[in-house]
Amino acid sequence: MKTGVLLEDMSASDKNYHIMKSLNDYVDTNRDEVFGFIMNVSRKVIPTDFAYSNCAEVSNFQNAVLIATCLETADVLVKTSVKSKKCLYIWSLDWLDQPYNYMGLKTLLSDKSLRIIARSQLLADIIKNNYDVVVDGIDEDFNLENINGICEKE
Repeated sequence: MKTGVLLEDMSASDKNYHIMKSLNDYVDTNRDEVFGFIMNVSRKVIPTDFAYSNCAEVSNFQNAVLIATCLETADVLVKTSVKSKKCLYIWSLDWLDQPYNYMGLKTLLSDKSLRIIARSQLLADIIKNNYDVVVDGIDEDFNLENINGICEKE
């Protein structure tokens, strides 16, 4: 299974460390193709065992599962016409720390082409209560096998 993961950047953060470590572990034990797409070039928090490129290349990644890891990368996915399954993995509700467009966010989360995966049941409940969107699945540790399974469901 081809999997592409869209990251805002690779800088030092708890989220980036865990996602990149999970991708490295997956690549070390599986023969599946894993590729990272980066929006903003930055120094890597840990060395990577997977290939990565600029986010502009995502439109060439056909017949795969594409996983956005933030609202900005989810917006890129929704606007990209690519024949792949599209998912948004919500690590935290970091958009609540700053002003945001409620209707724009609700529209993005409600997009039928995007599967929503929350990191916890608490996040899933908050998304349901505030945006009237039911998440498609929950995965606590960015397990690519679980995420691919959730994204592949019809």
